[in-house]
Amino acid sequence: MNVRSQFQRRVGLPLALTLAVIPSTILAQQSPAPESSATEMPDSAESEVPGLEVDEPAPEEALLPATPVFGADSVPRAPRGSNWDVRGQARFRFNQASDFATDDVGTRHGREAWTETRLVLGGFWNPIERMHLEVEIDGLNGQASGDVTTLGQQIDEDLFRISRYDQQDLRRVYPRKALIQFDTSFARFIVGAQTFGWGTGMLANDGLSDQDFGDAWRGSLVARIAVLTQPLRNRSTSAVGRGWTLLAAGDRVIEDDNASWYDGDDAWSAILGTRIDTARWSVGAFNALRWQTDRPDPLYPVDRRTTVQVNSVDVYGKWTITEPGGDHRLQLEGEAALIVGRTDRPWLDETFEDGARVQSMGALARLRYDSQAARLTARLDAGYASGDNDPRDDVARGFSFHSDYNVGLILFDQVMPMLTARAGDRVFDPDLLAVPPSGVRFTVAQGGVTNAGYLNPVVRWQPVNGLDARLGWLYAVAAAELVDVYQSALAGGYDTGFGGVTGGSRVLGNEVNLGLRYTFDFDDSTAVRFGGEGGVFLPGAAFDGVGGEDGLPTLTMWRGTLDVLW
Repeated sequence: MNVRSQFQRRVGLPLALTLAVIPSTILAQQSPAPESSATEMPDSAESEVPGLEVDEPAPEEALLPATPVFGADSVPRAPRGSNWDVRGQARFRFNQASDFATDDVGTRHGREAWTETRLVLGGFWNPIERMHLEVEIDGLNGQASGDVTTLGQQIDEDLFRISRYDQQDLRRVYPRKALIQFDTSFARFIVGAQTFGWGTGMLANDGLSDQDFGDAWRGSLVARIAVLTQPLRNRSTSAVGRGWTLLAAGDRVIEDDNASWYDGDDAWSAILGTRIDTARWSVGAFNALRWQTDRPDPLYPVDRRTTVQVNSVDVYGKWTITEPGGDHRLQLEGEAALIVGRTDRPWLDETFEDGARVQSMGALARLRYDSQAARLTARLDAGYASGDNDPRDDVARGFSFHSDYNVGLILFDQVMPMLTARAGDRVFDPDLLAVPPSGVRFTVAQGGVTNAGYLNPVVRWQPVNGLDARLGWLYAVAAAELVDVYQSALAGGYDTGFGGVTGGSRVLGNEVNLGLRYTFDFDDSTAVRFGGEGGVFLPGAAFDGVGGEDGLPTLTMWRGTLDVLW
């Protein structure tokens, strides 16, 4: 057995950490927006094609009925014209974060202070009653100045979806939308480039949804042909029948967490879905097939590109427990996804002939309370993303939420990406093996919840018009043992954490976040918002040994925010 095979058998290169994010690029059709609008389910089954919407529906025939502003929700912006609108947002962020150790010898990431920007421009036009045209572009999206890190550059020069190495993202312009929508008496047809999301946004996210803390950045972009219909809308006497929607869609993935057409990945998907919306509850399910051929990997042992074929089933529902019309509202919401399939990405003793099976799952449950009089919203989220206790076998079990679905500020968006990037770099140490293994980039976290279970209560309060205060707490544990691919190689293949501890604790830690922002509304469609947010992360015993005997210290991060919305 050669050195390469020995290493891959020991470590297993837990590519399963990445395989589970596949469903985040193939599910569903509803573009999520802040909780004040599109992420809320319709309060009536009388909506036209409730399974899909655009950001600014035509006023004469809205795709979803307007959701009333409730609790700490913000008032959604009104379009400028009866059949047209132009919109945009400009974003500036200043970030200050702890420079923490990323391995057992104290290597620091070096990214302490940096700025970020984003500019999104778009609009829609309805030239005739049943036709809708929409365009939206995204640019200046990424780090603009400040400190950078070198972690992960041994693996790939463009390892992170949003670069942490330089300002190269500012030069890219992404077509978020360029679509034509046409309604007939029996169906709605949509063709063109578009973003999409589904349910809570944990799997498919449009990249503009409001976050409790942190920001969404790019979302999932696809070139799509979709058909939606409500076959019983004018025939059924029941709310269930009138609110029933069927969907079929075919996608060519432009860019998402798992593939980039620009970088040479080829990904296609086919989706069938159904959804029912009534005044009190909504439920929907999608079955999505995805075929992906990865960009060439010069380190892959054979002369071909790796592939992934997965079938994903996602179920989402929301139920308003309280009676409509009161000053208080209690809602229960949930989403669960199961992904099965095959891939030849891992090159191990058990997979190099027939590949590996994909079997992963993720779920999110949410209880939300709104007080209209107090302008208060309290939310409790419980989430789960499966991990893989045996990354050396022929089953990939890891799961990851979408990178634009933020849970806290520090643990998942800063700590895990830096630690996994450093571990991947160390695999390329020539003292460990002569030929680096393929596929290490798939082991690096991109900012989504992965291999974790968590509780995340968040309280939002608007004491006066324009002022928004947020307080959140996060407690997280690893779903499976943390695996540092380098440390595990040194330990003879046993799952070993980032501090060199084998069989250690799974407690990831606690995080407290606080945010405050104020919005100046100049008119019905233009506003300036500024504020700040910050967090404190108390690492758990799962990080013992990182940085030395005492493990990771308490970490902090704060951000200054400025947005111009029009």
